[in-house]
Amino acid sequence: MSRKQAWEKTKTQYLFRLGGWYYGRVRVDKKTFRESFHTKVPQVAKEKLEKWLREVRGNPDAQGNTMAGLVEEYKRRLKADADLEPGTVEYKESCIGQIRKCWHAFDHASLGSLRKGHFTDCRNNLARTYSRTRANGCLTVLRELVDLAVDQKWLPKGNDLMEDCKWVKAKNGKLKRRFPTAAQWAALRGEIIRRLAHYGSIESLYMFDLLTLSGCRVQSARHLKWRDIDWEREIVVFRKAKRGAYEIPLFPELRELFERIRKDKGGNPDPDSKVIGLKSILWLLKRASAAIPGMGHVNHHTCRHAFATRCLEQDPPVSFALIAEWLGHTDGGKLVMSTYGHITEQHSKERAKTLRIMAPPPQPRRGPEKTNQ
Repeated sequence: MSRKQAWEKTKTQYLFRLGGWYYGRVRVDKKTFRESFHTKVPQVAKEKLEKWLREVRGNPDAQGNTMAGLVEEYKRRLKADADLEPGTVEYKESCIGQIRKCWHAFDHASLGSLRKGHFTDCRNNLARTYSRTRANGCLTVLRELVDLAVDQKWLPKGNDLMEDCKWVKAKNGKLKRRFPTAAQWAALRGEIIRRLAHYGSIESLYMFDLLTLSGCRVQSARHLKWRDIDWEREIVVFRKAKRGAYEIPLFPELRELFERIRKDKGGNPDPDSKVIGLKSILWLLKRASAAIPGMGHVNHHTCRHAFATRCLEQDPPVSFALIAEWLGHTDGGKLVMSTYGHITEQHSKERAKTLRIMAPPPQPRRGPEKTNQ
């Protein structure tokens, strides 16, 4: 029976040996880190140890860096990222302003002196001051700031500063959103057509129909080009999307919409030209929805909700996983289930009223009896 090998200390601090191989082991902020250097050569192990310790402990120069300097680097990277929309950059910068209001002396806080309590207090202040959505947006920015500091070697790798900063949840549990009914959505489209007869462009209606019939985000609709529509394979590819490019089937109603738009543009538009030239129809949605009783607030994303809701109201309903795929999600339907689950519950109750398990099967018809002559 072989004996269990024991760790051997070396003359170099934090450097250990096991079975001839060298390892690093250090404790930072009450947390132990271990790393294999994949070598049996002492000199090579020492060089790798020094580099590894800098990554784990962070850059010693970070003691002089402050959150203000980190924010400046964060803003610089936001503006340099060509994949981000201007609205996204503006939103993240506004979140930084709200974080400052909930964190006393935020700009002067030294990165080397940061503790979990600083982030936890900020999280609680955000939850008390702002809406759940806005508070969670600010927490996302805080996490990105910490990740950037780690990337810059200003904070130790594997730190737990954000460990206790849980997402802000609804006060009364999971909120059941109210989505427009099919009748309300038809009335909204009619109101849009009525208004466009007096002012506006027909492309506003095309944008509304595209968002509703495809379920895509407005960002994806803005960047959709004619070459992204494959008429033979009957698919549409959205190359500009939140979670990366994805494709959906060319649904019959969606195909009819593209054919109408193509006909209005002369029948043979440039493949590299955009299908719709508008950036937003938010002004139209707000005014038209205000004229529909009980409609509530409507924006671009409501069209995406309408698409998912109509899919679930089919008979039989489209599966959560398939809807998630059509929406460009990568979680297999978890988010769709949590967002629209109550719709399927209502649909299930309606179907249950007509369900019959023990009902007698229909009797086969008998032909006329033969008589003996």
